[in-house]
Amino acid sequence: YNSDTFESMPNPDGRYTFGASCVSQCPYNYLATEVGSCTLVCPQNSQEVTVNNVQKCEKCSKPCPEDFWEPGLPARDLRW
Repeated sequence: YNSDTFESMPNPDGRYTFGASCVSQCPYNYLATEVGSCTLVCPQNSQEVTVNNVQKCEKCSKPCPEDFWEPGLPARDLRW
């Protein structure tokens, strides 16, 4: 995190922001994002994947299946 510009920056050590903390991996049931944060729900045009036992969000290479994101759907309904 760059406190001068208030932006998340790529971290060569592969750490993630979780609230105000810097963690080496996202807590259980949280997803790692491409910008280096931990989230409960993947952003639009991304889908949840598991790579090397790590749950993360990955941009869809083509339109995401409707099961992964639907405008107006409450976040609690996105995970199963």
